[in-house]
Order: sequence, then C-alpha cells, then structure tokens
Amino acid sequence: MIYNTSMKNIHSILVVFSILLFWSGQAFTLCNVGDSVSVAWKGYWYAARVINTSPDQCLITYDGYDNSWDEWVGPDRYLINSKNVSVLWKGDWYKAKVLERDINSYLITYEGYDSSWNEWVDNQRISSRPSKIQPLYTPLN
Repeated sequence: MIYNTSMKNIHSILVVFSILLFWSGQAFTLCNVGDSVSVAWKGYWYAARVINTSPDQCLITYDGYDNSWDEWVGPDRYLINSKNVSVLWKGDWYKAKVLERDINSYLITYEGYDSSWNEWVDNQRISSRPSKIQPLYTPLN
C-alpha cells in the first residue's frame, strides 16, 4: 500500500510539473502558431502567418506564396497584427491592447490601467497570446 501511495504522489507531481512547464513556456513566446503578421522583406511589408516558433524567432509562410518562401524571422522583421496582446513589464506579462503600430514598435494600453500607463514597446516585449498570469499587485498611480 505504501508503494502505491508513493507512486500516485510521484505521478501527481509529474503531471503538475508538466502542466506548469507547458504553461510557462507558452507565456514567453514572441509569436504563436497561427498569428497573422506583417513581415519586412527588401523594403516592403508582406502579409504572412506563423507556422512554427522558437524562443527567439517565428517560422512564417507568406500569404499567396508557396512554401519555398517560408523562412524564420526575428522580431526585427515582423509586426503582430493582433489588437489583443500581452506585454512584458518588469518581468511579468500584462494584458494589453494595441492602439497604434510603427515600424518595429507598438503603442499599447494596459487593460485595467489608465492612459498614463500607455507606452511604446518593441517586439521583444510583446506577444499576441493573452496573458495567462497577471500579478496580484496593482502599480501605484
């Protein structure tokens, strides 16, 4: 009976650890499979879709082009086309909305915060996936 209880505990711990590992990995990707993006190529912007990801790049396929044009691009070459995003601020991810886009940056407003918190952020701090974790504290106004 002790053996079965120990095995159940180990199994439970492994399941919880796997879920947390998967969950935390999802929160910090720069792009997500299925994202609609605009990609810079030779001075022009092209519509594309993310088909795979790595920690620092997105594998994209250009709309209307065959897969021979698919390529890995870093955050310096793409813009997220989503309005609902997550923004990294001081080590935590916050839900936000894109108000405006520029070449490689976004004017965002944080959900639940007044406009004094609005800021321009670059691709290193933004993800199209809504935050799964939001801190329990509220910044002082």
